Amino acid sequence: MRASSDRKKLSIAHLTFTSTGGAGIATQSIHYALLSLGEQSCMIMNDLAQILDLGKPVIWTMHDMQAVTGGCHYFSNCTNWLDRCDDCPQVNPSMRRYPKLAFNFKQDYLNRSNLVSVAPSENCRTIISRSPLYSKGTLETIHNAIDVDAFYPSNTLPIRNELGIDGDTLVIF
Repeated sequence: MRASSDRKKLSIAHLTFTSTGGAGIATQSIHYALLSLGEQSCMIMNDLAQILDLGKPVIWTMHDMQAVTGGCHYFSNCTNWLDRCDDCPQVNPSMRRYPKLAFNFKQDYLNRSNLVSVAPSENCRTIISRSPLYSKGTLETIHNAIDVDAFYPSNTLPIRNELGIDGDTLVIF
């Protein structure tokens, strides 16, 4: 990761490198937190493959379901991700083979011994663990941190009254 071209190539993902010392000390682990893929799915998976090929421990925090599909961040009612994303209903018929190709590419890398996948909730962990992509991989749950001093249950009746919102109305902020 020394050359600027290497850094630029991986700039679409958030990477955190940790080491035990100064210059010349090898990176001890890599934290890979995918921010957004859009049309960059194949490029990102190629980057992840290159990072895994370094042989260093890699931690991938999964913030959506893209890791267990052929490219979808959210699969709605589709269950094709349980069977290799074959014949994807969400893409143009002329491109339906690409999600399966992406899925198969992931199969080669997501069970590597130097990769630890992190789910931010038990719900995500349950979904990810159902995927055929994680038959042998390491999957952990690390909950997103919430500042309980700033975010806590409180009496909402005064603000509801001020805004004219009935007490039985569900409000999501």
